[in-house]
Amino acid sequence: MSCCKSNNERTSRTTKKLRKNHSRLLQAAAVALHSTVFQNNHQFFTTIPPTVSYLPNPFNYTNGSRSWLSVMDFDKNSVRMKKWKLGVGIGEDLPAKYQDDDPLKQAPRRRCGILLHPTSLPGPNGIGDFGKDTYRFLDWLKETGCTVWQVLPLVPPGTRGGEDGSPYAGSNANCGNTLLISLEELVKDGLLEKTDLPKPLPVKRMDSSKVAAIKNPLILKAAAKLVSKSSGKLKEELERFRKDPKISVWLEDAALFASIDQCTLAKTWWTWPTQLRDRDPNAMKTVRIKHKSDIDNFIAAQFLFHRQWQSVHKYANAAGIKILGDMPIYIGGHSADVWAHRALFELDPKTGVPMQVSGVPPDAFSATGQLWGSPLYNWKEMAKDRYAWWATRLRRAYELYDEFRIDHFRAFAGYWAIPATAQNAMGGKWKAGPGSAFFTAMREAVGKIDVIAEDLGIITGDVIALRKEIKAPGMAVLQFAFSDNAANPHLPHNHELDQVVYPGTHDNDTCVGWWKKASDAEKQVARAHLRFEGDADVHWEFIRGAVASVARTSIVSMQDVMGLDSASRMNIPATQAGNWGWRVGESDVFESLGEETSRLRELMCRYHRATLDAESTTSKGATRDKRSSLDALGRAIKNIIGDKLGNSGNNSNLECQGNNNGANLEKPKDKP
Repeated sequence: MSCCKSNNERTSRTTKKLRKNHSRLLQAAAVALHSTVFQNNHQFFTTIPPTVSYLPNPFNYTNGSRSWLSVMDFDKNSVRMKKWKLGVGIGEDLPAKYQDDDPLKQAPRRRCGILLHPTSLPGPNGIGDFGKDTYRFLDWLKETGCTVWQVLPLVPPGTRGGEDGSPYAGSNANCGNTLLISLEELVKDGLLEKTDLPKPLPVKRMDSSKVAAIKNPLILKAAAKLVSKSSGKLKEELERFRKDPKISVWLEDAALFASIDQCTLAKTWWTWPTQLRDRDPNAMKTVRIKHKSDIDNFIAAQFLFHRQWQSVHKYANAAGIKILGDMPIYIGGHSADVWAHRALFELDPKTGVPMQVSGVPPDAFSATGQLWGSPLYNWKEMAKDRYAWWATRLRRAYELYDEFRIDHFRAFAGYWAIPATAQNAMGGKWKAGPGSAFFTAMREAVGKIDVIAEDLGIITGDVIALRKEIKAPGMAVLQFAFSDNAANPHLPHNHELDQVVYPGTHDNDTCVGWWKKASDAEKQVARAHLRFEGDADVHWEFIRGAVASVARTSIVSMQDVMGLDSASRMNIPATQAGNWGWRVGESDVFESLGEETSRLRELMCRYHRATLDAESTTSKGATRDKRSSLDALGRAIKNIIGDKLGNSGNNSNLECQGNNNGANLEKPKDKP
């Protein structure tokens, strides 16, 4: 027995030694293979021992599209060598253009944008629209060197529950707000006559109910005329729009819902007659026949919205401007989405009444929390079809925008659930959201997840982890920064590269308004971090702080560019009335912003946020008005005088050349 045991021990030691030597040989083989050169156009594969795939990677270096072969470049499943893109071994010559591999040229460009909702634009009928003033704004935006236009949700605001025109209380997740349709453009299309147009109104705060009374009858008149056409290019476009499966999947239910809604006085669909509430097939068939014209006109109006917005979108992209949209995470309860997909929401299965609703616990805006009241998602039910409703919503968003922000992103990690009968948000509970599984499903269904995560408010570690897992930029707001806590994530030194920085958002006061209400301690901290003294032009100090940030994207509200106070605030959270009405001014407002244009352009150039085209020229095009021309002439004369005096280096020059960051001073000098 002892002899057998001894032989077994010797065999075991020999086996271990062989395995150890085998491992060393595999490592040596891996290094040898690492130094073998393959040309780019070869399709060469070599079978290697599976173990090599799992060895450490001693030479892992990747840069852009070029890479040195490493052990990790082997396919673990098929055990084949992947195509080697560069093929340079240790100690061998690198390509002739090796030094041209400049990381700065490969990095995403820094950028800046303006936050301005279309309703706030000039317009003749009590609301901004997709007419000529939108194109004037885009021309002005291009002139400033900004490359992003951020809008609020374009969905139709609710009308029955005191929403007061809020784009965050939409009556449909995918429809557009038809009040944004330009009546003048409908005249150009031959769908209205000039005599149909109402008398222009002076630009004042938007009143959505008054606007609807003026515009809705004319929009429906134009839609009906389009529907009645037997042929023509516009009619063909309408038919293609309606038959598009990506559109029809939500449009038909939206039109059916709207046709029923306008015939009832009920504030919610769950108080409709039972057959309509429960979508009885016979009742739905009757509605489609009885209200065919209403359904057709609704769809035509949505087509006109889509057509005019896509024209704006195309014009913006041609000018080098990306449209950044906004998606509220929740949808209003009185909506076609909830009515047509009851199982996907937390509703009473018999009556459709919401059981749990949305909101947030007590926060900086409200001591009792915010009670939003939208029905919560039944995430377990949604998961059964891989979140198909959400996939439809994201596809629609990518039709409207180049990228978009998801409002209240934190609910994907954990959300605040409030009993529907509660009077405030204090009695809610935190519940787990769908997490990364949701975004995996969206990537599979939609193909990309190019979103910005609104991660403000009560943010926990799981929210940050989820945002980083899907590589979504978060947000920082300078108005939240100036406490006595140096670790405050909104302070400039804590900003991240992959982030969007705002002086203030649509939910904040304007910078001038904030400053007037700020405490002496907050002002002291702000001055220390933004490095300025006094109170003059404080809004420009905040804008400079956002634009100078390390973050790749900064967004500035139009109110802050214009230096407006609290009277021009867009929204006060946790309030029901008096919001969303601000408007920028009359049609000539952008031509009058000569100084603001110059200062923005200077900041874009200095902090490398302007487009390459904008960096090479600022004076081409027909959008410059007389005042801008005089400003440019005055600066040119001052530069010539400076050259003669030998101190031209101290003069501000807004013309960015190549990669030069532009002017030396942020504020333009006085005009000569």
